[in-house]
Amino acid sequence: MKPTSGGALISPDAEGWRIIQDGVERKFPTLGEAAAALPLKTAVRLALPCQAALLERLTLPATDREELAGMLQLQLEKTLPYPVDEVSSDFEVIHSAENESTLLSVAAHSGQLDEICQPLRDQSRLPEKITLFAMHVAASCPPDATVLAIYAEQGQFVVAICEQGKLSWAQSVPAVDDDELLSELPRLLLSAEMEGVATQFSALRLDRELARLERPLVGLYRVPVDFISLESLPEPRGNLVPAAWQADTRRLERAEQFKQRLLLGAVLYLLVVAAAFVYLAYLKRQGQTVAAQYAAAQPQLVQVTNRQRRWNDLRQAIDPTAYAVEVLYLAHRNLPTEEVRITEFTQSAGKWTIVGEAPSANLAIEYAEKLKNEKELEAWKIVSAPPAILKGEQARFSIEGRP
Repeated sequence: MKPTSGGALISPDAEGWRIIQDGVERKFPTLGEAAAALPLKTAVRLALPCQAALLERLTLPATDREELAGMLQLQLEKTLPYPVDEVSSDFEVIHSAENESTLLSVAAHSGQLDEICQPLRDQSRLPEKITLFAMHVAASCPPDATVLAIYAEQGQFVVAICEQGKLSWAQSVPAVDDDELLSELPRLLLSAEMEGVATQFSALRLDRELARLERPLVGLYRVPVDFISLESLPEPRGNLVPAAWQADTRRLERAEQFKQRLLLGAVLYLLVVAAAFVYLAYLKRQGQTVAAQYAAAQPQLVQVTNRQRRWNDLRQAIDPTAYAVEVLYLAHRNLPTEEVRITEFTQSAGKWTIVGEAPSANLAIEYAEKLKNEKELEAWKIVSAPPAILKGEQARFSIEGRP
């Protein structure tokens, strides 16, 4: 098994807790301080001290893992001091024969896990995986050797026997005195041997902080000693996270996703607002530009308007199409019949008006249309109101020509 990349492993130290992340080890007196030192969104894995779990070595008549899990559940119901539904458990198969398997059961009471992990829960940092630290140590041992591992955690020594890179047996020694440990070792190993655990070691592994024990241990067991590399411990199989925590983890994940969506929405809203302000600033600048251009062109516009007004005033004198005689001639020429009569013709301020009478409204309308279609009157905009009906079906019309 290789070390897991990414995230951080929080494991017990000789006195408190340590964080192992990206090959770097940091120590903290409490779990809460260790958790607070991690960057946000760091995936947390927690390794428990040996004293926080119940270990039981069993030999069961099966080799299939699902069958072994069912048999182990029945065994735990008989041996655990509390209901099995209050326990989070897993197991490691140490070795299998033709029809049986030897395994190590690891069980932790959910209440104790809640208590241990409360500092993590307070910071919304529920671990995604919980293991036993002794299993990490065992996973770092050679897969073809039986190794005696000794290390210190939280004021106690831990003596562990590892077979084929798996934890086979472990025991805490509630003392930190070297002489007491050395005197207790023969009794502990005898107890392990009586449980069927192999005690013929081919190697011995020590925590570097216990390097002082190397010489007396070599003198006792005549085997080579190497040191545990805490910065690159492999990840063992199994997970002791209680099932009830999974719902909490999903809830935290959903809350985090909702928070991220809210943040994204807020960012998008701010971007829209900023874009709106930029657009308004652009429109304001464009408006100022147009206003400046209009102000600059205002003298020319006034001049053109004055020229247009003067031209309209002079048009009647210099433009033949605006002569009153010419307009009246064209008006008379386009009379549809002799019965249509012009009764009044006026011309002033560049426009002219024809008032007349026709035998019927249709003839009045026809007359207005003929004037509109007259090519020689194209310079004029000719408008006419609906004719007024007089007695005897006669109609009065009024037609205007504007520049």
